Amino acid sequence: MVHALRETETGEKPPLVPSIAPFNEAQLMQPIARATTNSMETSSSVDSLCDETKGNGFYAVLWAALVAGTLDLSYVVILFGLRGVPPLRILQSIATGWYGRAAYQGGLGVALVGFVSHFVIALGAAGLYYALSRKLKVMIERPVLSGLVYGGLFYLLMNLVVLPFTAVPKTSFPPPGWEPILIAHFLCVGLPIAWVVRRFSR
Repeated sequence: MVHALRETETGEKPPLVPSIAPFNEAQLMQPIARATTNSMETSSSVDSLCDETKGNGFYAVLWAALVAGTLDLSYVVILFGLRGVPPLRILQSIATGWYGRAAYQGGLGVALVGFVSHFVIALGAAGLYYALSRKLKVMIERPVLSGLVYGGLFYLLMNLVVLPFTAVPKTSFPPPGWEPILIAHFLCVGLPIAWVVRRFSR
């Protein structure tokens, strides 16, 4: 998901995020409310598809990735959009995993790489949850708790295991400005993935 919105070890701020005041609680929750409202418009069609394709792992993973990826990206675009950061810069920040800081000098092509990469990561997150849920039935029976825990663990996995092997500018852990990104992993990644996987498993 979106992990590159942070400072370097030297304290230099990437050009993505301007010098601004810390996020307050209302600002953190407003994007979640907007993103959730948008996602509810498609919930009925997802439920209908779930009823028609129960037990189909492919559809479970695909829809979980689409829902989580859309919610997560919408949350970050809205949150940082309120702070004056354009969507193009956010997508470029995702592409720093491939190009490092040079991604910020790229155009729409680099942004497209970031967009595709974002949903590939979402697909991996959904696939891993689905695979684990085949062995751990509690992930199906208790989707809220499992989704929240999984969202937090996936955040740690990305920051401590995956990102160090990419071109993302290195920083300390937890990175500066980690709070809104962790919230997104709880509510926009873990929970929707758990919900969709459960719907396809019932």
